[in-house]
Amino acid sequence: MMTGLTSAAPITISFTGAVDQFNPGLFNVNVPLGGQITLDDTVVATGPSNSFNNVITGFLLTISEPGGPYTYTNDGTGGRV
Repeated sequence: MMTGLTSAAPITISFTGAVDQFNPGLFNVNVPLGGQITLDDTVVATGPSNSFNNVITGFLLTISEPGGPYTYTNDGTGGRV
């Protein structure tokens, strides 16, 4: 008899957008940005608000400024959704 075993695979969410025209901070207005968030699909929700603790296993953000891109990467665990 076979059981319903499945192998875990990370979930990757890609996003694109632009720097906010009303609050650009240190960046130029409306320059493109994009990146990815990687989630561990083996994490189970806990607590009264169903939080997924330590679910984020990777984060990448690139802001495409005219003088060259700014990139932030975090490959550590610990994010919460």
